[in-house]
Amino acid sequence: MRIVLKLIWAATLAAFATLGNAQEKAKSDVPDISISPVMLDSNNSTGATLGVEWLIKGKVVSNNLSGSSKETKDTFDDVAEAVSKFEVGYKFAGTAAADEERNPKNFLEVLLDAKWLYSAPAGAVSGGLFGKYEADQSPDNKQYVYGVRLTVARLGLAHKNRMDFIALDVNLGQVDPGKDEARQAALGTANLDRYYRWDVEFLYMYPIAARGLETLEYNYRYFRETNPPLPVEQAGLDRNKLSTFRLGFRNDLFVAYSTGKLPFDRQSDKIYEVGWSYKYK
Repeated sequence: MRIVLKLIWAATLAAFATLGNAQEKAKSDVPDISISPVMLDSNNSTGATLGVEWLIKGKVVSNNLSGSSKETKDTFDDVAEAVSKFEVGYKFAGTAAADEERNPKNFLEVLLDAKWLYSAPAGAVSGGLFGKYEADQSPDNKQYVYGVRLTVARLGLAHKNRMDFIALDVNLGQVDPGKDEARQAALGTANLDRYYRWDVEFLYMYPIAARGLETLEYNYRYFRETNPPLPVEQAGLDRNKLSTFRLGFRNDLFVAYSTGKLPFDRQSDKIYEVGWSYKYK
């Protein structure tokens, strides 16, 4: 598995080396970067803390298979004609806090995937393989996941003119736990076996543009281990879910409320966020 991880990191570094000469590349090759300074608080923490959220995603390879000259900035842009592509992409996402012990969203991800994409006016679908590294901020807990994934998305589902966005991402992967302290404690051993896990994410974004509000967003993440050992199930470590409601205001300000827990969290929580999002495209 270490070989797989090294390949993921090598491809990721190659992506940034390639993107470093962005002026010679098409606009579609420039990564989407979102950096959000935030103030975080939760019911289970001992006080609020400052932090930063980030989402960086882009493409290493994007080969048009349909013969169309259509170029799109994002994988699921609205298109006037059907486009078929093969893509290799990457994503960095997570939240880091000034006080790690007060970080209620202590989950970092590095993902690399290879997929076939079909995008048409009715929507888009993609499917392929992925490899992912997951860790907490320390990282005292870390693991590797690799498997298959399927994504469906559509722009303008409820209101064509207002361009709301809906997407569903389903992953089935094998988890190779490098170190998971809670799982080790539940099983009473430091040597953890690999296991299979479903990872589902649903996203809906609606543009409001009224009275200072810009967007309403709902995100739901669900992780479910298949056939977990009884001690893991009794400890509540076999499943995690997090629901997030987010209101976006003018000037890229936002507030968010989340309930649930992510992998490596030991108990469910209620999380409050206030922040400012800077997007570079």
